[in-house]
Amino acid sequence: MYSESNIFEINHSNDMEKIIHFLKTNEMLLTKPPFCKSNKEMKETIKSSLSDKHVWRCTKCGEFRTIRYNSFFSQFDIRLDKILKIIFHWCLQMNHIDVKKLVGVSEPTINKIFQKIRLLCLNDLKRESFILGGEGEVVEINKSLFVRVKHNVGKDLSRQQIWVFGMYQRSNKKCLFYVVSKRDAVNLLNLIYNILHQTA
Repeated sequence: MYSESNIFEINHSNDMEKIIHFLKTNEMLLTKPPFCKSNKEMKETIKSSLSDKHVWRCTKCGEFRTIRYNSFFSQFDIRLDKILKIIFHWCLQMNHIDVKKLVGVSEPTINKIFQKIRLLCLNDLKRESFILGGEGEVVEINKSLFVRVKHNVGKDLSRQQIWVFGMYQRSNKKCLFYVVSKRDAVNLLNLIYNILHQTA
């Protein structure tokens, strides 16, 4: 595991050895060798003429692949250290213009990387694969009523009422919310059974 200071150091480093080690340790690059078209295991070798310095190469047929093979980074042509810097600044919610000045990369490239990161986050948060609970876990459930009232003045119950059903896992603070049109036991129990782990 890397501490915050380690991550900050890696982000501001141009040492490709450190960067690749960091990415492999965090499983952001392949840790096991891929196989070539001849189904032979490839080996990691140094190629100093490339910005990444490392490639996968088959010693039998000579085929080689970038060290970024089958990873998020294979979608981009810029240096690994610059991609890491852009990801770091995205986490800090910095805008494109400031990132462009700091990293020295075009706005279209920054925008592309930002979009890919958002897609990764969306895929990771897909409700279909979102499971709460488990053995020994505590999951709190509750429902709340939201009423749309203009200007925050008075109470107008004739306005649209929105019921929200939520679940919250204490140990890791994961939570999930649903807007529900029906609040009967059958509808809410179906949501609970679909989201909670079978041992919960």
